[in-house]
This record gives sequence, C-alpha cells and structure tokens, in this order.
Amino acid sequence: MRGNTFGRSPDVARCVRFPRGGIMLSSRTPDSIKQKIERDVMQAMSVDAVRQRFTALGFIPVGSNSTEFDATLRVNMQRIRALIEELGMTAD
Repeated sequence: MRGNTFGRSPDVARCVRFPRGGIMLSSRTPDSIKQKIERDVMQAMSVDAVRQRFTALGFIPVGSNSTEFDATLRVNMQRIRALIEELGMTAD
C-alpha cells in the first residue's frame, strides 16, 4: 500500500513486517538453559493446538531458533534506525 495522508509518515508496507513476539533472555543466561528453553518452545510450537491458539490471538507462529530470531531482530533494528533517521525523529 503506497501513499498516505500524514506527510512524511512511512507507508504501511514498510511498517507491518516487524515481529510482534518472541522470547528474550538475559545475556547472562547459561547456554544450557537457553538451549533447553529453545528446544521446549520449538516442541510446543510443533503442536497443532498451540499453533492454532497463537493464530487465533493474531500471531503468525514461526517457531524459529534463537539464531534466526536474533538475525530478524538485528535486521529490524537497522530498518527502524533508518526510518527514524529518514523521518528526522529525535528523542526530547
């Protein structure tokens, strides 16, 4: 969808691709705990009833691993940073 009525506001197509959920842990979490949580979440996301519940709540269940989620977050941070710079936004 192109065009908008808000002057310099971004178009919808550039804004709707950001993930709306995920599990984040402290960087100090031991690897063994991170791996267990990742395995358990991926196992849960493979259950049809769980996926259907997330879908009913408006989410698109992915069940990706932590490496993929990290990459997605980094790409999105770059996109958000570029958008903020393009719009000239600043924190007051």
